[in-house]
Amino acid sequence: MKKFAKEQIEMVKNHCVNANYPVVTSCIGGRTFRYYILPQSLNPGLPSFAMCLSGDPQDGYVVGVADTVNPEFRDFWAFHEYFEATEGRTCQDTLRVELDVLPNNLRSDYLAARKTFFNNLVTFATERPNEYSSVEIAGFRESASHLEKLL
Repeated sequence: MKKFAKEQIEMVKNHCVNANYPVVTSCIGGRTFRYYILPQSLNPGLPSFAMCLSGDPQDGYVVGVADTVNPEFRDFWAFHEYFEATEGRTCQDTLRVELDVLPNNLRSDYLAARKTFFNNLVTFATERPNEYSSVEIAGFRESASHLEKLL
């Protein structure tokens, strides 16, 4: 995951505040975090996108989830970004933690939605080789494959 400077993190956070994007505080897996609900129009090329800017631990983070993500899923979508950034884990490891804390009543629909997201992310990232490394893309593929096996 790319590291961002504190100034970049603060700039995006300030943009979210100034644009009046809704902010949500959630607690999942014993971790309390905040995220913004962002308009899908900010990233039309990736349906139901999520984003996270983080750097050194003392610099904080900013997480956002597209408003097109099912409202029941948003906290978990954001948790993935938050956990990956703050725990320094791979996307694949984070997905496993995310699925461990997911309530059973959401599981089937959530798995299908996440599989679609990761398949879209593979395509999106592959079309942007200057923004995503081959290691990251391989991780996205592995996550999509893992979800496929669970369906």
